[in-house]
Amino acid sequence: MKRYSGDSIELVDFKTSKMPVPGKDIRSEIIDLQLDIYALGAEKALRLKVANTIAHFLGDGNLAMNTWSSERRSQVLTKLTAILNCIDAGKYSANISYCVYCLEFGAICPYASVV
Repeated sequence: MKRYSGDSIELVDFKTSKMPVPGKDIRSEIIDLQLDIYALGAEKALRLKVANTIAHFLGDGNLAMNTWSSERRSQVLTKLTAILNCIDAGKYSANISYCVYCLEFGAICPYASVV
């Protein structure tokens, strides 16, 4: 978190990779969703006013910024509710399209050998 202006903040997530190509790389959507969930948490749990979310890609120095808005908040609440409802109902299947990018969990993930 870093101060933005007045009483608002920007949420910055440092990524060790290069910036994905929006629309061509599944990581773009996943990273946006991750940052949006962080923004919800900052608002709800910490009572902070979020101005922007930023993914800073250390692999190439690029930044991907999204302005946090009531529309974005509404969209992520809808997505998150749907995801949690599927998990609760036991109807959530793994999205293995990201597995090729995963370096952290290959040794313990049951889907690592599928890809």
